[in-house]
Amino acid sequence: MIISEDIINAVFDKEVESDQDNTPFINMLAKEQPAIFHYIGQEDFELLTEEEFDFLIFLTIVIYKSIKESGVELKEVSVEEIELAEEANWEILNKANGNKFRKRIDGFFENYPQEDLLSFVEDALEPDDLPVVTKEGREPLFIILKTIIDVLHKNIKK
Repeated sequence: MIISEDIINAVFDKEVESDQDNTPFINMLAKEQPAIFHYIGQEDFELLTEEEFDFLIFLTIVIYKSIKESGVELKEVSVEEIELAEEANWEILNKANGNKFRKRIDGFFENYPQEDLLSFVEDALEPDDLPVVTKEGREPLFIILKTIIDVLHKNIKK
């Protein structure tokens, strides 16, 4: 099941317009996907600024809700799946050529089943008028979010 750009944009717009506290979502994520909940809360991410960490939570909400809005059921993701996916993603990035962020992540898009979600992440991490994401934080955020998409996609019940 491919998550469409229309669903992603609708969820994104709804989240941007909403002033709701994210606590209920975080509690739901902790219950439904404890491994992902722990993954986004791990200490390794202390390198991220507070704004980047908040943005990581926001983008995770959009990704998770987009998948749920697509009407699919998810199996519970395991810690091992996250570790393997993250390691594989870092390997791809470390082998990438080029200095520019967009050039370095090109390889992730080849035959990728959730291209719209990944494009959403790529666009969200681009510098704009509100520089939430630092140059140093861009690649780690991309890898974290790509890892989340990978493991959720893998655990869509068929």
